[in-house]
Amino acid sequence: MTSSSKVHPESAKLVNNYIESLPQWSKDICNKLREIILSTSQSISEDWKWNHPNYYCNGMLCGIWAFKDHVTLVFFQGALIDDKYSILSSNPENLHNRHIKFSDISQINPQIIRDYLLQSVDNNTKGLKINQTKIKTIEIPYYIKEALENAGLLESFNNLSYSHKKEYILWIKEAKKEDTKNRRIEKMIIALRDKFGMSHL
Repeated sequence: MTSSSKVHPESAKLVNNYIESLPQWSKDICNKLREIILSTSQSISEDWKWNHPNYYCNGMLCGIWAFKDHVTLVFFQGALIDDKYSILSSNPENLHNRHIKFSDISQINPQIIRDYLLQSVDNNTKGLKINQTKIKTIEIPYYIKEALENAGLLESFNNLSYSHKKEYILWIKEAKKEDTKNRRIEKMIIALRDKFGMSHL
């Protein structure tokens, strides 16, 4: 195995224990994903990192992460994958990774996963990497920007930390009803005027 020197000596045991401790539905998903990953290429080695199953081939390849209501298959350097089936999701905080969430074993398509794994193996073999750093900018929706300008608080908002600006914007954007969205904008305006954080809303 090309990455055997990096593998935890008890990785198989640790992964077995991890999967066995899960509810049956997520255990089934993890076992299936594990089977697909290890059968895709003999050059893929199983490891234990960050208290989760991780897989290597000339570098970090992918990982399996079980949560309360889903299991996530993470592709490290997944931004390099040609997502021809449009099933990969991304996190704005991470330019490198891409992931797929499963809540039922029936959602797993072995052919697609093997395709993306082989792409990842090939990219690692070629030494391809995403070398961009995180860009701490966030786009302000026009209706939020307009409300801030009308309140004379756009500059104050822009002076907030990236995480606080993002928190406000996501909180407002996730409102499903227009009146809820407007109320949240009003609360943001009040909070900014009073120099309070989101925890006070």
